Amino acid sequence: MLAERLAPILDDIERAAGEVGKYARQECANLLNQAVRRLWQVGAPAELADTLADAAAQFAGGAAVLSIEGGTAKVESVRPSGDAGQAAGSQTALDAAPALTAAIESREPVIAAAAESEVGATLAALAAAAGDDRVALFPLTNHD
Repeated sequence: MLAERLAPILDDIERAAGEVGKYARQECANLLNQAVRRLWQVGAPAELADTLADAAAQFAGGAAVLSIEGGTAKVESVRPSGDAGQAAGSQTALDAAPALTAAIESREPVIAAAAESEVGATLAALAAAAGDDRVALFPLTNHD
């Protein structure tokens, strides 16, 4: 008797969960499409860093875009922008950030502890300010 009463409720729950999943996938696809359109319209390199940070921040609590040159990672853009004051222009030697080095060398995403010994002082501080204990690093290349 109990099973007969629960069956329609479970069916309703399964149907609702399927609809929520479908909506979430559609929303994610919409956000990605908007980000790609904005990236295609970018002109200057500084504008590209801001656009990338804006797009990435939609999928995380925050985002930072770094440029790599001569063994140094430089923060180009941070979102939310309230965190940018302390980080903008900050530099970290790749020797002091093994997780960054691993992402660059492998050209694969890396999930690392948000510790200064892994990602450098600036990224560790940004993660701490956001209440995160790990960071996701996604290396991109401009093929120059």
